[in-house]
Amino acid sequence: MATPLPSSLFRLGVTFSLLAAAGSLRAKDAYGNNTPWTNSDNTIRAIQSERARAERPGQWWQSFGNSPAPASYREQQELRRRQAADAQRARDEDEAWERHQRMIERTPPKPVSYREYLESRVRQQSDRAAQEELAFYLVSINEPVAAVSHLEMIVFLKRSPRAGEAAWQLFRIAAPGGAQPDAARAAKYLQAAVALRNPDAMFAQAHQWIFGDKKAAIAPDPARGLALMDEVMRSDSGWHNRKAGDILFNDYALGVHGPADPAKAIAVARHLRTLTSNGSLEHAQEDALVELLTASPGGWAEHHAEILTALESNFSALLDPVKAERLVRIYLGLDPETKPYAPINPMKAAEALRGLARMDPERAKVYLPAILLPGPTHHGQGAFSVLEKLREQQPREVLWIRATAELLANAYGDTFAEGSVALYLDNLEKKSETPAQLLAVSQFLAIGGQGVPAQSERAERILQRAVSALRAQLAASRAEHTASYELARLHVLGLGVPRDIPAAIALLKSHGSSDEPPAILYRHRVLLASIYLAGYGVAQNPREARSLLEYPARQGFVPAQAAYAEMAATWSDDEPLDESDREQAFRYAKAAAESGDTSARLTLAQFYQDGFGTAADPELALTIYTDGANASVPGALVRLAALRLDESGPWHDAKAGFAAAQRAADLGDGEGTFLLGRCYEEGLGTAPDNARALLVYEQNARAGHWGSAVAAARLLTVEAPPIVPDAKRALAILEHTAATATNAQQFNFVQLLLGEAFLPEDKATAKRWARLAADNGSEPAEWLFRPGELFEPK
Repeated sequence: MATPLPSSLFRLGVTFSLLAAAGSLRAKDAYGNNTPWTNSDNTIRAIQSERARAERPGQWWQSFGNSPAPASYREQQELRRRQAADAQRARDEDEAWERHQRMIERTPPKPVSYREYLESRVRQQSDRAAQEELAFYLVSINEPVAAVSHLEMIVFLKRSPRAGEAAWQLFRIAAPGGAQPDAARAAKYLQAAVALRNPDAMFAQAHQWIFGDKKAAIAPDPARGLALMDEVMRSDSGWHNRKAGDILFNDYALGVHGPADPAKAIAVARHLRTLTSNGSLEHAQEDALVELLTASPGGWAEHHAEILTALESNFSALLDPVKAERLVRIYLGLDPETKPYAPINPMKAAEALRGLARMDPERAKVYLPAILLPGPTHHGQGAFSVLEKLREQQPREVLWIRATAELLANAYGDTFAEGSVALYLDNLEKKSETPAQLLAVSQFLAIGGQGVPAQSERAERILQRAVSALRAQLAASRAEHTASYELARLHVLGLGVPRDIPAAIALLKSHGSSDEPPAILYRHRVLLASIYLAGYGVAQNPREARSLLEYPARQGFVPAQAAYAEMAATWSDDEPLDESDREQAFRYAKAAAESGDTSARLTLAQFYQDGFGTAADPELALTIYTDGANASVPGALVRLAALRLDESGPWHDAKAGFAAAQRAADLGDGEGTFLLGRCYEEGLGTAPDNARALLVYEQNARAGHWGSAVAAARLLTVEAPPIVPDAKRALAILEHTAATATNAQQFNFVQLLLGEAFLPEDKATAKRWARLAADNGSEPAEWLFRPGELFEPK
């Protein structure tokens, strides 16, 4: 057995052993970290075992002993739902993020605005061009206040061509009503803009000086204003120079702000011509220029070319019949003022006449023969276009169909194709959709024309077509107003239908006799009133005619006004018109005459001649007749001839009367033809010639003029060498004309047959015509059949 060591020696050895091992033995935890020293190897092993267990994967059986109790089924389902929702939300967020990233990749970066771009150039680079662009850009987007500083810099530097415009914009901003009103600044900027020759500023300043400006406290200074306005007129600014010229022309021509200065007005007008593409002025300026040039030194002799240019370039002639008529007269060589200087131009005359035909057919028809008939002013193609326009304006007028057909038939050396008249009538007949056109064709074919024989069978066929169309319209209530009017007119004339005045009156009354008819029915009243006034198949009834005409005349219907005036001039009722009625008739005549009605103008002249409803003015009446005669108005020629042939009147001139009657007869006027026959019979203005007088009377009687029929019968029954008396021929002429005469004229025929004048007594024929006159409404003829009278019933 070993001998134990002493305790001191034992402690020394242990201490030495520990010191020796202290540098090499250190304990570590399960994760390899150093731990405080221990003298137990078991502890080190335990630590290493624990580390090994922690790093070793767990086994399935290990959960049975130490795992917590499993959750319930419901808790597990809820946990799974939450986990699925969390997973879906995570996926949605990932997809949204990816979409956002893709969008960012596709969308370019947002650029800076135009304003920001310009502001950055001005701020960072002191770019003056950008500053100018920015200033006017801010003004254009209605931010003038933000533009002020930039505009001021442009004006201050005065380097830009737009410096004047910048000053003008500053003036507008500072002016009353601007973004920053300031009178002192506005005056300063306006002055600067004028100095920089800005047209807007110069025009505004000139306008203020000419007219004054109370808001800006500027008193008128016309001299300075007109001088500055003249500079504006001569500038290159398109709107301002024309507007300035208009102001200057009005001021110089009318003397608005001082005495008129025709020379300056003419100079301004001439400059204005250079500012337009076609060298024309406004129509009022053209009119004023004509007056100024005519009144200027030299007048027509020196300035005729310029005056004619002003007349020709006045486009208001397209709207004003008076100006269009003057152009027609100038180009036809009828205007005495322009005749020495303006050569005849048939083509321009036809163009002007076509415009006049569109506006006023009645005036146009006066000048139609000048371009229609052979002569220096003839223009065939132009006449054709005028006739077509007239037919559009007045489709019921037979004259246009007849004149067109005669033009095509005669050709007058024009380039119309052979057979064009037949083609024209055929096409017109086929294309006519209105009965009025068919009636016009029928009228031409019934009478024929120069070089075109009458075609009575064809005329009757077309007339019956027109009548059938009118009746169909009336039965179907289509355009019944037009149909009733046309049928009534045919019954009055006895064309295509029997002459039946009661039927005509019935048609007219059924459509045109209401208290307040529409305007389309006014012409029904006018035609019905004419029947009552003339006594065609009905007793004369001026009162009824007056009641029919009053309403449409009061509404301004020109034909009714003209008919009312003529009715008053020939009033035949037992109760005379009072002064107020006369004055009303005068007013209607004047209104209708001013509207272009020729018959009303003649009635107005008669009122002046007789002092009817107005103060007598024979000189004015003579002027109206003379003007109408110069324009070849048949009625005016007749009135003028009557005045000249009146030996007791102040204007007696037999030769002038004969010439006027001859012209009226040449134009186909019945009264004029009657006066012509009287001139030949009595030797008024010409040598007496009974044979020629008889020829004129008889031809006029065949056309339905009763006075000519009586005159012809008288020459045939009295001693009037070299005429051989022929009572049978005289009776035939009277019977032919009386068949279509008024009941008063038929009763006059009865008186002649009873031996009261130049015819031998013939009671049997007189009784027959008295019965006809009585049936047509003649009261004196009806009296003859009463008991105790001449034709007392047996």
